[in-house]
Amino acid sequence: MDSITAVANRIMDLENENLLLKTIFNNSFEGIIIADESGLIIDWNSGSEKITGLSKASVIGEYIWKVQYKLAIPELRKATSETAHESLWNTKVLCLQNGETIRGVGKIQTYGREIKYVEDLISPIIINDNRFFCILLIGKKQRI
Repeated sequence: MDSITAVANRIMDLENENLLLKTIFNNSFEGIIIADESGLIIDWNSGSEKITGLSKASVIGEYIWKVQYKLAIPELRKATSETAHESLWNTKVLCLQNGETIRGVGKIQTYGREIKYVEDLISPIIINDNRFFCILLIGKKQRI
């Protein structure tokens, strides 16, 4: 009977820990985007919605470079292509090793057409031999 109680308590502890982590993820002021190794967005928190103006429902299942291109300021969209964004993912991001981070800074044009300064930090996450990428999107008040 004690082992059943111990297992039930452990399950409850894990559920509470999971709830805590989900709450932190969903209530962070910073944007947190999770993409799988192929670049498909699998999670998008409310901070990302506030910074970009794009809803979670509109980006889940989209490739990260397509969303980045969509958010690029008009001058950058004229000077580059969606394919160039995909190429950056394939040549820079996929080469990241565990513990490495790429930092990018610049401007985006939100879905509401507002220009915002942002900083991106991209790091790989490895879980059970599966690679994911965490993109931390930090909105800045002034030019970086």
